[in-house]
Formats: sequence, C-alpha cells, structure tokens
Amino acid sequence: MGNDSRSKVFHTGWKHHLKGMEIISIDNTFPNSYNGSIWAAWENRIKKGRDNEEKILSEFIEKSKNENFPDDWYSEDYYRLSRITKSMYAALIVSMWAELEFFFKGLIRICSEYLKNGVSDDKLHKACVIKDYFKKVGIKLDEIKELNTVNAIRILNNAFKHNNGSYELNKKNPCDNINEELCEKWYIDARNVEIDYSRIPINELVLACNTFCCELINKVESTLEKRAQQD
Repeated sequence: MGNDSRSKVFHTGWKHHLKGMEIISIDNTFPNSYNGSIWAAWENRIKKGRDNEEKILSEFIEKSKNENFPDDWYSEDYYRLSRITKSMYAALIVSMWAELEFFFKGLIRICSEYLKNGVSDDKLHKACVIKDYFKKVGIKLDEIKELNTVNAIRILNNAFKHNNGSYELNKKNPCDNINEELCEKWYIDARNVEIDYSRIPINELVLACNTFCCELINKVESTLEKRAQQD
C-alpha cells in the first residue's frame, strides 16, 4: 500500500473505530444518566430481591412469636440476607471494572493500530501499563476528571476477587490506594477490614465513569487528529 493510501486509511479508519467505542462504552454502558442504565436495572433487582426476602422473613417472625425460637435464630437469617446483598453489589462493581477494562483496551488498540506503538494485550490488566501507554502517546490520565473514582472501582474489584472483600492501605504502591475522601464517604476502612459494598453509591460511580470516559475519548480523538494532520 502506498503512502497516499495509508494516509487515507488513517484519516478515516480511526474515526470509525473511535465512534464505535463511544457508542458501546459511553452511550450504552456508562451513559450520562443513571436512570435507565444497565446499572440502575441491576441495582433495582438487588433491592427488590432484598426487600422481598426481608418481607418474607418479617412475616415469618410475626407468625412465630409464640414458638419460643431462640433470638439468634432470626439474626442468622438477617445476616445471611445482608451477606447476599453485599456480594451482589460487589459483583456489580466487578462487572463495572470489566467494562472499564474493555474501554481501556479498545482505546489502546485503536491508538496502537494507527500510531504503530502497540502493547501486548496480556499486560493490559495492569493499571501501571495502561497509565504508561497513554502517557507515551501524550495523554496524562492523572489530569482526567474522576480518575480517583475509576481507580477506586479497580481496587474494589481486586479486593473482592483477591482479598475476601477487604481493603488494606498499600504503603508500597500509592496507585493501589483508594482516595481518602472516597474511603470516608463510602465507609471504607483501610485496615484490612471487609468492605460493605452495599454502601457504595452506584449512581455516582456510573456518572463518574461517564465523565472520565468522555474526557479520555476526546483526548484520544484530539491526539489522533493531530497525527492525521501531520500525515
């Protein structure tokens, strides 16, 4: 393929692929409204299931008042319901990080193809690799709004999958720490204490992801546009 042909492919191809990423990861996955999103539907199911089971348990307790069951009989049932709810919220956040990983990998593949500076897919699960790649193409993730929240989603995902749902401050690698303000806001104890995932505001995470993804995709577009003008 000649230089002219290669230039035409560059000028048109990346815009098409970037638009596809925008539709998938922003319009469909992290829209600018929580209501109507897949995350709102997921959370509504969690809440309805929890409320229904609590109602059934309360009705059973009311009917069993004269049965002289031990007090801890019911507390165990409530504890079980609470554990299920927390785990379902954790699973929601794990899924949210999976979508963010898909977004990062998609943008890196687009940049790699058109800037000819790729990175191996098997390394893209590492935050430092993702951050270093974008820095290499001229994009500083630290300057993008809501990075703290996106990073927190990653850490919450890792805590649930690899540390029994507990969070502990990482003194060696600050990148693996949740922002202190978010810890306080979400009632997260950094002393290797189990996280109550049901207290984390999913609606705020969705809107933060929308802000972050929109800004990052705009920066990628600007970077590729500059390259296109140079060719």
